Amino acid sequence: VMHNHSSKAIVKALWAQGLTEGRDVATDAGLRLIENKLNSLIAAGDYYCYLFDMQKGDFAWIGDDIESVLGYPVQTVNSSLMIEKIHPDDLAWFVAFENTVMKFFAELPIDKLMKYKVRYDYRFEKSDGSYARILQHVVTFSHDDKGKLLTTLGTHTDITYLKSTNEMS
Repeated sequence: VMHNHSSKAIVKALWAQGLTEGRDVATDAGLRLIENKLNSLIAAGDYYCYLFDMQKGDFAWIGDDIESVLGYPVQTVNSSLMIEKIHPDDLAWFVAFENTVMKFFAELPIDKLMKYKVRYDYRFEKSDGSYARILQHVVTFSHDDKGKLLTTLGTHTDITYLKSTNEMS
């Protein structure tokens, strides 16, 4: 189970981004919902959580733990930096995978949008120039009444110790 401080940080980020509309996340049940969503994402290893705003194409919130995992201060991180730091040999694969995932979700009925988790890994350049193997887990956090994805909740976990940074699968 996640530490309560992690849940509170997520709740604060959700409130700050106006993403709790229609959800009473301040209740124990609301916190349990967030904890359950996050626990379904988290794997063994150092990780950080984030919320991604699909409409803006950028992060709505990133946990401070990004600095201990990748070395980048949270205030310097945006989607452009994250794409730029993917290993050059993995970038085409990453883009193709993302396109496939977006097509898959676009074809899902609305009642299925919250039922899928996407996960894959790739090499990512840390601030010190070394590469880490990052396992990305993402779930839909919110969507509109027509099924358009609005926000995703994700984790990036350093799994370098499990998998060579040179192998892809």
